Amino acid sequence: MNADLTQLLDLVGRQKAVYDGLLDLAKQKKDAIVKGDITTMDQVVASEEALLVHITELERLRREITQGVAVRCEVDVDQLTLANWPDLDDEQRGQIDRLQTDFRQTLDEISEINQVNSRLLTIHLDYVQAVINEVTQTQRSSSYDKDGSQQTRRLQRLNLVDEVM
Repeated sequence: MNADLTQLLDLVGRQKAVYDGLLDLAKQKKDAIVKGDITTMDQVVASEEALLVHITELERLRREITQGVAVRCEVDVDQLTLANWPDLDDEQRGQIDRLQTDFRQTLDEISEINQVNSRLLTIHLDYVQAVINEVTQTQRSSSYDKDGSQQTRRLQRLNLVDEVM
């Protein structure tokens, strides 16, 4: 059982390192969004996808370890966590607590940066749409159908592109 715990702690440490990599990529993505650097964005997204595949594999391995211990201890696998792992000594419990705290901090920081990135992307998209609407002189208007549902209609006046063509 101790070998399983050692193997599991090593595996969770590797998962944490991958999430640290995702955190670094989220920061790079934020910089790329602010700069409007599409090339870097493409590279970051490709790197994120590779890390997510790696996370899936590590999670599969983690699940195998916990399932084996759950069967041996006759415990439901969904109830078996590091916090309630059988036969933990004080040193192991401290190591687990530190690892869980560090992991939570990393996940929280990823979440915060992703929220900022989402807002930045929305702002950029709204700006681009406003520019397109101005250039094409597109306006939106709303009206209601007989059943009361709202209909959004786009009105487009003659614009520079139409005049040239």
